[in-house]
Amino acid sequence: RYIAERYKKRGEHLKAAQAFERVVEEQPNYRFAAQTLFDAAKEYEAIKDFRKAAVVYQQIVMNYPGWKYAPGALYNAALAFDEINDKRQAAQLYEQLAKIYPNYEKVSDAIYNAAVKYEELEDWRNAARVFEWFVEKYPDDKDAKDFLFTAGKYYAKIGEEQKSKEVYALFSQKYPDDT
Repeated sequence: RYIAERYKKRGEHLKAAQAFERVVEEQPNYRFAAQTLFDAAKEYEAIKDFRKAAVVYQQIVMNYPGWKYAPGALYNAALAFDEINDKRQAAQLYEQLAKIYPNYEKVSDAIYNAAVKYEELEDWRNAARVFEWFVEKYPDDKDAKDFLFTAGKYYAKIGEEQKSKEVYALFSQKYPDDT
């Protein structure tokens, strides 16, 4: 770890990242292994290698899921995939975060981001599903009404008329003043 920190201080980000990873490879039970991998991912981000950063963040979640910053690592992995325009992977990781760490402070952002990534992919079914999920989880959110209406619109767009009617009926029930 000392060598990795030296590389980091000198601004040699790739060497630092690789050295941080090597520490964990050689000592997977090292008590600061998760933090060391997190440091490696940050070093990869510093050189704009977002794919590698995302992989390392995911490694944290797989190997150290109980670490206090594991939810942040998963969120960062999603952001990194978004950075390289891998919208589907980003959306899936945002959803995974919300399912695995439902009490994480950024869960509402993660669910919203997943829905938006599906919209950008024109994956209307998944966008609608995730917007519905957002409304179920955060019915009093200021945007819940718009998200529910959007879900109904997307179901109609893909020809799921029955599902669209159900969502619009729920919208009318929840927001009678807006129908």
